[in-house]
Amino acid sequence: MNDLRVTRDGSGEIQIRGLGGVLLQSLYGLPEILREREQVGVRDRLFPDPVSNDDRFNSEWHETMDTDLHYLFASAEVTVVRDMATLSCGSIVFPEAHFEAWLSALNQARIILGELYSVDEKDMSPEDIHPENERDQALLQIHIYGYLLHLLVEA
Repeated sequence: MNDLRVTRDGSGEIQIRGLGGVLLQSLYGLPEILREREQVGVRDRLFPDPVSNDDRFNSEWHETMDTDLHYLFASAEVTVVRDMATLSCGSIVFPEAHFEAWLSALNQARIILGELYSVDEKDMSPEDIHPENERDQALLQIHIYGYLLHLLVEA
């Protein structure tokens, strides 16, 4: 992962270089993870009630906002999947206009994996990760997506 680099050039493009191995595998797995957003626990996490103890307000909020949020989340997935088609020689190039979609898709994936595998804060600093363990694989993906988010924001 030390070879992973994110750069913005003067022409309005973002390039992610150094993709290989587990990084590449994690990116290819991104669409499948994003399709899990409608699972009951995941949906509640992605579309939380904005306030506690006000069912009427929360209901109105969800009626007003959830359709737009669904659209934004799905649009981010479509954009990132399309951008991933540019993968060549361990590098992806996409327009800066897609930056927000990448942030959204990576963050969604982290939330989805966290919910699907019941990951809490103490799990985020494991002493050992066992690649044969499905939950540990999810933890590793959460960290990879987080690192890529960090690099995108930093660039």
